[in-house]
Amino acid sequence: MNRFKIESRSNVIVVDAIRDGDLLGFAHVVPWRDGVFVCRLQVKIEHRRQRVGTEIMQRILTEHGDRPIYLHPAPFNGEPMDTNQLTDWYQRLGFEPCPLDVGTAPILRYQEPKRMDRSQLRRLLVEAMADPDHKAVTITYRSKQHVLTTRTISPIRFESAGTVLATCCGRGEPRQFTFDQIITAEKRAASDVLMPEGVAEVEGT
Repeated sequence: MNRFKIESRSNVIVVDAIRDGDLLGFAHVVPWRDGVFVCRLQVKIEHRRQRVGTEIMQRILTEHGDRPIYLHPAPFNGEPMDTNQLTDWYQRLGFEPCPLDVGTAPILRYQEPKRMDRSQLRRLLVEAMADPDHKAVTITYRSKQHVLTTRTISPIRFESAGTVLATCCGRGEPRQFTFDQIITAEKRAASDVLMPEGVAEVEGT
């Protein structure tokens, strides 16, 4: 299992991925505009294609995802992917093209959707729990891998550790959803839901 060491050096935040004392890869993050800029992400050649880069970026999204995150999808020396391949990879992590013009390579931006008020979300879930034959809830959900999806759920009960047990209409079975990973939610008539309904990945987030 990889562990991460995060430290500040001058104005640069360094994120190191380490396994058994060996440095696998690293990223440099600096303050920029209204958020932060990932100015370098590099994985050692012998550790590539082992999800090290993905794990580093997921850690950056976890640490800084409450504000915009910017980067250039530009390869470094020895990087096996070109700009187009890197752009596709970052977009799978939730980055999207940014209209900022800085006169160099294109900029990508990660912008966490605005979260629904927690008390309002709880009331919506409670209403659906009280009348499951008529009410369901469609949520936008951010997984631990930072994949944003929309799905319809039928809430059953709140559980410990900030989770809600609900029937996922996309899979037709009960699942636990972490309360803080629900970004938005809206009412939906249960009569409009057919199981399995499917889980849709949100594009351009």
